[in-house]
Amino acid sequence: MKKIIPAIALCLFGVSCTQNQDGYSSKEANVDMKDSEITLKVKTVILADDALAPSNRFVSITTNNGVVVITGKVSNADQMRRIAKKAESVSGVKRVDNRMTLSDS
Repeated sequence: MKKIIPAIALCLFGVSCTQNQDGYSSKEANVDMKDSEITLKVKTVILADDALAPSNRFVSITTNNGVVVITGKVSNADQMRRIAKKAESVSGVKRVDNRMTLSDS
């Protein structure tokens, strides 16, 4: 594991490499890093939005190749749309797959 981290770091800083010990190329490592950055940014803008009810801020966010998937229950359709719009506004997001559902109450 300790050998993998420096290899990935070198790849991220532009040093030529093709595969690390786990078989991931530098390009795959960059995509994974970008996806995790996008996920973090989306979560941050949603949590910071005071117009969202506190219970609606805790939806699940995942990102794969720039496609953000949002799941979870929210209280109403307006809140659902607002969360999706917030996610769409984040740099690097290619598309938002809104899988949220309305809560029963």
